[in-house]
Amino acid sequence: MALLLTALLCVNQWAGLRKIAGVPANQRGFLFQFTQKIMPQTSTEAFVFVALACTAGLSEEFVYRGFVFAVFFRAFAGSAFPAFFAMVTSSAWFAMAHLYQGRRGVLTTCVVGLLFSAVRLWSGNIAPPVVGHIGVDLVAGLYAPRLLRARPDLGAPPASLHEEL
Repeated sequence: MALLLTALLCVNQWAGLRKIAGVPANQRGFLFQFTQKIMPQTSTEAFVFVALACTAGLSEEFVYRGFVFAVFFRAFAGSAFPAFFAMVTSSAWFAMAHLYQGRRGVLTTCVVGLLFSAVRLWSGNIAPPVVGHIGVDLVAGLYAPRLLRARPDLGAPPASLHEEL
């Protein structure tokens, strides 16, 4: 289950990155440029990023699909659908932790959080969401810089401030 979830999310992430890379330079916003600057550019940065992705996937899933989910499940225990309310609430918190990704990123993160919560409930195990989260982060951090380097017309920053104006 973990491998299937990871494969589906990674393919989705790959497709989304390819679509984003096709956005003309004059239509890119601050978030795109910021993200491009923080992506790993060297093999050393990529190695460190792999460790970061593993840490983020593990810790965020334990926090949001483990602890926060359990807190809200207990808080809504008297309701007709405590698992549903726990899924929605913990996914909303997960999305809020990703505000730096902008409105679209928050919405996407909330949907992915709901998917991770559903898989956690269905499987009774937190491992599939952990593996899926790590996979998505790895695709984003390792593939995006390569994609942008392969298309320098899409990813090259202006040589000077004058060119930007």
